[in-house]
Amino acid sequence: MWRDIPLNAEWTFERSMVIFQDCNVTKNIGLRDWMSKSTVILIDSIYRPSTLQIESSKVNMTRSYISSVGNLGINETTMFLTNSVIAVYHRNRFLSISNSVMSLHSSGLSTEVDDPTWGAHIQFVNTNATFIGPMRWAQRGGSIMSSSGVSFVDSWVNFPICTSLDQVINRADGQVLTSKGGRVWCVSNTTLRAEAAPTGKYTASVPFILTMTLNFNDDGTMDFDNDVKVAHQEINCPKTKVAITDAAVTFPNIGNTGDCMGDALRGQKKDVTKFKVDINSDGTLTFHSDGWPDLKLKKASASILV
Repeated sequence: MWRDIPLNAEWTFERSMVIFQDCNVTKNIGLRDWMSKSTVILIDSIYRPSTLQIESSKVNMTRSYISSVGNLGINETTMFLTNSVIAVYHRNRFLSISNSVMSLHSSGLSTEVDDPTWGAHIQFVNTNATFIGPMRWAQRGGSIMSSSGVSFVDSWVNFPICTSLDQVINRADGQVLTSKGGRVWCVSNTTLRAEAAPTGKYTASVPFILTMTLNFNDDGTMDFDNDVKVAHQEINCPKTKVAITDAAVTFPNIGNTGDCMGDALRGQKKDVTKFKVDINSDGTLTFHSDGWPDLKLKKASASILV
């Protein structure tokens, strides 16, 4: 259903398809837009909300620009940007990306203004992001530009084809770059090499306690089986949706009710945001969870005992 939507009202989209194409939209100050469980597409468009929150959605931007004067929060969202920028420009505000997966091609994030006291902080929490190439509209080059500092918490963020993070993360003088947990790294031009994406079956076992099997399919899903023998609990979830970068495998739907893996783990009182799989350089995988020891899996036919 097509309809006119007023610019002087707050927008709420839930379980919707939202498309901006050849648009230039500026919302009134003080209004809050909210998008949840939706697909958001921007093509050759500029969207300037006052405040924006995106939850449990998919965002695809091509040659587009989202710029907020208020807080901009992105949570449990998969994002693919090409020649695009997401920005916040106002003092005491933030640009926060949490529990999400991002792929940015010639794209970036910016809170840069001439006066650092007006800049917004950029924060990544439990997020996987890959930046490829400098952002389209960068004033000084780079993929992240901030006048008020950048922080990474339990996140895996990589910048191919560079030799120093200072080349890709530009900050005003005196503004800090902090990282706690996870990994933030720059892959130099001479060492650029993505780890091979996992395919087929990986297994691990703890004798008499548990066995785990991850089977990666060709359609972007994974068959997950975790049999905790000592507790007589088994989670068997075929066709679990996965997102794969060169560093990790994450589960974009695990936070949604109705997701087999997420529902089963919540039934065991687990924090599903802590579950992910690292891709190791030796061809093995490391399964991270909530409350269980890290488990190393090897390509079948030889399991690793831990």
